[in-house]
Amino acid sequence: MNILTINEVLTGSMAAEYGPLPMIPLPQDEDLLTKFIRQMGALLADKGIYRRDTVIVLPDAKIARLNILEPEVFCSWAQEHVVNYKMRHNKNGEPFKIYKDMPTEIAKKTILSPRFQEYVPEIEEVLPIPMPERMVNCSFKISDPGFLNGKFTFAFETQKNHSKIECPYKAMTLKESTDYLRSILREFPFGDWKVVTPLDCDGGTGEPIKQSRSQAIQIAAMLSMFTMNIIPKGSNRMGFIYNANSQRTGKTLLAKLAIMPVCGQFKAQPWKTKEDELNKILDSQIIEGSIYTCFDNARGYVSSQTLEGLMTAPQWTGRVLGKTQMFTAENRMNLFITGNDCTVSPDMAHRCLMCDLFVEEVDVQDRQVENLIDEVWLTNKENRRNILSALWGLVRSWHESGEPSASSFGYKPKLGFERWGEIIGGIVGHSGFGNPFEKVELETAGDSEDRNIRKLITRMRDESLENEDECGSKKYIFQELVDFCYEDGLFNWILDGKQTDRGYELNKSSKSIFSNIIKKYFPTTYNGPKKPTKPPRKFSVSYGALINKCSGERKDPVDAIHYVGSTGDNRHKRYYIEWMPAS
Repeated sequence: MNILTINEVLTGSMAAEYGPLPMIPLPQDEDLLTKFIRQMGALLADKGIYRRDTVIVLPDAKIARLNILEPEVFCSWAQEHVVNYKMRHNKNGEPFKIYKDMPTEIAKKTILSPRFQEYVPEIEEVLPIPMPERMVNCSFKISDPGFLNGKFTFAFETQKNHSKIECPYKAMTLKESTDYLRSILREFPFGDWKVVTPLDCDGGTGEPIKQSRSQAIQIAAMLSMFTMNIIPKGSNRMGFIYNANSQRTGKTLLAKLAIMPVCGQFKAQPWKTKEDELNKILDSQIIEGSIYTCFDNARGYVSSQTLEGLMTAPQWTGRVLGKTQMFTAENRMNLFITGNDCTVSPDMAHRCLMCDLFVEEVDVQDRQVENLIDEVWLTNKENRRNILSALWGLVRSWHESGEPSASSFGYKPKLGFERWGEIIGGIVGHSGFGNPFEKVELETAGDSEDRNIRKLITRMRDESLENEDECGSKKYIFQELVDFCYEDGLFNWILDGKQTDRGYELNKSSKSIFSNIIKKYFPTTYNGPKKPTKPPRKFSVSYGALINKCSGERKDPVDAIHYVGSTGDNRHKRYYIEWMPAS
């Protein structure tokens, strides 16, 4: 296909005929739309519109995001660069032009046309500010604002001096950077503080220092936002969960400290339990080029297949809100969740770093805060610049020291997040903040779920031995499992409902969450001869001294292998266990 260039349209026969402001005739009844689309594409390709996959967008410098260019907006925006007209004839048959607005239907067909999109440059990644990037010679620099090689970077008060773009951040040494970051974080109630000796900490001054795993996670969160341009494409990125023992501990403020210096603003969402609602939020944010999503004040049990997929999907396929149009875009999203006494599913716990906050005061209003940091403070550009300069100081020092990996400090990134973890953990370790991947000594949510499942299996086995005449062949219905858990205090962060004559009846949300957990641990091992099934899962659980009423045999305490699964479907679903002594 012959694609028109902008010079051909501006300086060719059309410009000579219609003057300096290009004029494009609207399609007449006998005209093909393709010609109009090609002309508009050639004229508008370098006027500041772009596309995310197949969605036409306009960058908004004030809020550093991409706005979808709707057909109604395209009509008026295009008039700044081109005049549309239609030909008419007077009573003598002489032609003359009538200047016309582009009809919305024509605008819609134009921006959806693959022909038009061939002219429009594609934005694969969006940087809300200039960020560190690796050059061909492996050195680092701060990226220039504007569009280049599929990447669009919004400016951060970038100044030009004799046509040379200067770095918008201050030059800070490693010590200046770490001192500044510690000063703004000093009043947050991070847990798990410890004193380390110089041998425990590379890059130290020779004196013992205090380190906190949770503070190291906060530094990792800030770096994850700031260094997204140096993390290899396709790398899985860990999320961050801020969990506190009460309100007003500063968990949301810590999320803002990671997000606002980079993005300039903070938008949080209430926690959503419905996956389709989460999908709509993520679809909208990714197409806008957002690099974070934050769910504030999550309560109870935190689990989501959508968010789990978000952190392990290098490409995101979604739907434009309110339309049937689909898109696929680069996924560089950072996930933040805040909550009080949250319990996190094992899959979410594996994908997120948990920043724990603990206040001793029963009345949090008794806390004395000297260094006021709030959203007003964070919107101040000089404060933002200081934070970004400190982060840039950490990155520069790490690079100049040979880019030590997390493993070089003895830190082990989580499986599946090695590339991200080696870089982020290496910068955090080199800066002397400690190990953000340190294993939590307290019981994790994953351990809690596993322990509760093992106790449920034990209860099911004991019920079989004590009450069943068929020697352990008893199968249980779903409601019986709910009642066992309620009676034994298991999964109490999920079981929200009320006691009825039929047992403990879960509400709709709790029933859905608990059903998914049971489905994960009790796979369907038989559901008809032609339906796919899975093998039973195996658990090693001790059973105590019990009398089997079927055989009268005494079972002394011994380790046993338990096989658990389910049969049937829907109302015919039954759950079972089988066990044998461990060899």
